[in-house]
Amino acid sequence: MRIIIDNINHKFDFDKRKINRLVIENPSEWRNVLLRFKRQMTSGEEYAALFDGLKELSVSKYVEVIYSPIDFGSNQVRLLNKLYKSLAEDCVTGEKLLETMSIKAKVSEFVGNAIFDKEISLTYNDDFDIMGLFKLTGVKIDEDDSDLISKILDYMLAVQDLDGNKIFIVAGLSDFLTYEDKSLFYETVISKEIKLLLIDRNLYESHRLENIVIIDKDLCEIMGDSAENFC
Repeated sequence: MRIIIDNINHKFDFDKRKINRLVIENPSEWRNVLLRFKRQMTSGEEYAALFDGLKELSVSKYVEVIYSPIDFGSNQVRLLNKLYKSLAEDCVTGEKLLETMSIKAKVSEFVGNAIFDKEISLTYNDDFDIMGLFKLTGVKIDEDDSDLISKILDYMLAVQDLDGNKIFIVAGLSDFLTYEDKSLFYETVISKEIKLLLIDRNLYESHRLENIVIIDKDLCEIMGDSAENFC
C-alpha cells in the first residue's frame, strides 16, 4: 500500500520494514494537514489518495486517524460498535444459537414479570437485539493497567481483527515516547505487520527504524537521508 498526501512530494510506502514518519515544523501546515484529513474522513473531501499497487482504495475505509494518542475515545466508540456486532453475530451461529435463544427467553420473562403488577399499561420488545446485552453490560477493551504503548497496540490489533487491514495515522505520538519506548513500539508494529504513519510537530531525534520526511518552518520538504529536497 502507498498513500499520497496533497502538496507533499514523498509517497509513503507501507511495504517496507520501517515506520513512516512525517514531521511538520510549520504550525499552520501541521494544523492544515490534520484538518484536511479530518474533513476527508468525515465529509469525503478529496485530500490524500491510497493505492494498493495500481488500484485506488477508499481512504475513509482503509485509513484510521488517531488525532490524540492519549485520548482516542471517539476511535474506540467506532471500534466498540464493530465489536458488539461481531459478538452478536457469533451468538447466533453454531452451538451458541440455542444458548442465545435461552438467554433471550429468560430476559424476556424477567422483564415481563417485572412490569406485570404495574397499574399503568406497559409493553416491551421481547425480540430484542442480542447486541444490546453487550452494550448494557459495558463490554470494552481492558486498558485499566495498560501503558500508552500497550493501549495503542491493543487498539490497532483489535481494529485489524475486527475491521481488516488498515493504515493507522497517529498525530503527535513522538511527544510522549523516548527512544527506548519507540524501539519496543516499532519492533512490535513491524512484527505484527501494522501499517503506521506518524505525523509529528517536532523531530526530537530520529530512530533507526524510521523513514522520515520533514516539512520545515519554511515549508521546504526534506527527504530524510535523500539528497533530493523540495522547497
